[in-house]
Amino acid sequence: MPASGKRKVTAAEELIRLREETKKKDEQLQLAATKKKPNSKIPRPEGQAGRSSGYILRDEMGLADDSDRYNRLFRIVKDHTHQYLAVKETISKQNKAQVDAVLAQIAKTAPYFERFEGYWPAKDMITGYLLNMQTRRRKDLQLEAQVDLRDRAANASKKSKRITNELDIETPNTPKPKAAKRPIKRGVNLRVDSDESSEDNFESPRNKSNIPLQDEGSEDEMDVKPHKKKRTFLHFTDENSDGSDEPPAKVNFLFQRQRPYRGACPQKSLVKSAPPIYALSTLQMKFNVLYSSPAKPKSQAEPELTWHDLPLSCMECAELLPVEPHPRILGLFIKREKLIGNTGSTAAGLPLIELQICEAITQEKDRERHADLGRRNGWLHKINFKTLPERIEGFEDEILQMIQDPDHLEQSAAWRSFLKSIDGQLFRFCRSRSKGEFIYAVYGSRCGYYGPKGAQIINSKLMDALDGDNASNVLFATLNEVILMNEDSLDAYDPTSNLLDIEDFIFFVLAPFTAALLISADKGVAFEDAVDICDNSCAFGDIFQPEEDSKSANNNESEVEEESRVQKKVKKSKRDQEPVEEAKPEKSKAREVILEGVQTSTITSSLQKPKVKARAVISLDDFKEAS
Repeated sequence: MPASGKRKVTAAEELIRLREETKKKDEQLQLAATKKKPNSKIPRPEGQAGRSSGYILRDEMGLADDSDRYNRLFRIVKDHTHQYLAVKETISKQNKAQVDAVLAQIAKTAPYFERFEGYWPAKDMITGYLLNMQTRRRKDLQLEAQVDLRDRAANASKKSKRITNELDIETPNTPKPKAAKRPIKRGVNLRVDSDESSEDNFESPRNKSNIPLQDEGSEDEMDVKPHKKKRTFLHFTDENSDGSDEPPAKVNFLFQRQRPYRGACPQKSLVKSAPPIYALSTLQMKFNVLYSSPAKPKSQAEPELTWHDLPLSCMECAELLPVEPHPRILGLFIKREKLIGNTGSTAAGLPLIELQICEAITQEKDRERHADLGRRNGWLHKINFKTLPERIEGFEDEILQMIQDPDHLEQSAAWRSFLKSIDGQLFRFCRSRSKGEFIYAVYGSRCGYYGPKGAQIINSKLMDALDGDNASNVLFATLNEVILMNEDSLDAYDPTSNLLDIEDFIFFVLAPFTAALLISADKGVAFEDAVDICDNSCAFGDIFQPEEDSKSANNNESEVEEESRVQKKVKKSKRDQEPVEEAKPEKSKAREVILEGVQTSTITSSLQKPKVKARAVISLDDFKEAS
């Protein structure tokens, strides 16, 4: 029998044991590697430094009791900011890599910041410092602009006074006028109870030259009630409540002088002769009339504003008005005053007029630059406006296509630009009584370098040619189909709103479209390029082709109407001489088919697309004859 002892471990069992030990060691190493090391740096607290919902930077840095070190660290941060960063920009507009490099450099210079995670105190200091620098710079520029405006106004006033004084200087040849002799009043005995001089006293006898002063000997002649021994001016003597006739105090004296202006004084002659207590300058009074909301509309008998009645600067942009009078700017101020007088200071079109005033002042100051810009771009400065109506008739097919063809209107640049200017609020635009609140739409209706003068003729010609129910009905059908095409991009349908009428459609869509056609013919360019020229030359047209006054405009309209009347007679005579074609009755039937089932007052509640069986080619003369 073999002796008993330990069993010998085989090689396979030893290999398994070694594998298990190796596996345990690997797990221990992996567990040790995955354990996060504790973060010894101070994290950034929540919120924003200096805010009520945030934190106090000095306390979070542990320097609440050491203001000297805090200020020293802040100066180090400011020095690095001025050296490596753009101090005119905020922290959000700085290069992020540059900011990180500056923070690392600050931590190297001041190791105190290394105890904070990401050097967040230094970054908070940079953020607040750059923000304060920008705010202070913007405020300084605003204050300096205001002071400079006052200085320029004061210099202009001094210059005006100097010129006036120079004109008033008497030359050796100037005859001196004889001094007028004042009548001598004998026996005048005035009693002055105050030691103040007449220059310091506002109610001195010098300011009451029209009030007669009487002595004791003239009381019977003037039929004046006799006074006691202590005498003052006649119309200021009044008995007090205690029966004494002492003159009232200075405050009561002023209040007593205000009575004639309230209509409470029985002596009407004193109202005419007494000067106003609170006298204002003419400019200030006109300024109040212009910029305040009057309780009653301005009467027609009052004279209109003149250039000298206007303020020195614009009410919105503080831009100084030109020295020389400009009818365009004056007309805008008059229009603004009338609008305030009729509807008050909350009128819907008031912001548009104020914006036009600012733009007109800026354009008139840059008149030379706009003139040079027009010469370099070849914009027409001299335009023959008498031939403009005849030229518009040459674009008859293009204009009528905008009214009759929904697909062409929906794809046109003029219609899309109009919808963009009103933010797609078509029904709100149609419902609005004052289109002046849509400022971008009004500015988009300008006619390029033809200016307001050309826009008057273009609108007048289009209104004359498209006046009548026939054009309105066709436009209604076209707009109905265009709305169905773009129902998702427009505002919500309003059953109380009417569609765009023919007058607004001409002013906001057809007039700039026609101006682009005219510019395309003038310059020989494509229509898309003409649209860009029309948009870029609007300021040039506003300056050099301003709106005419009513008198000259009426004369021009009468001339245009006379010419169009003669041309129509010639066309009618030619039409009568030509043989009558058989296709004309079919043409009129086709026009009746277009208007079948169309309502002219409001949009149908379902906005159903009208059934159009055929389209006819309609001319401007047909529109006129149908109306």
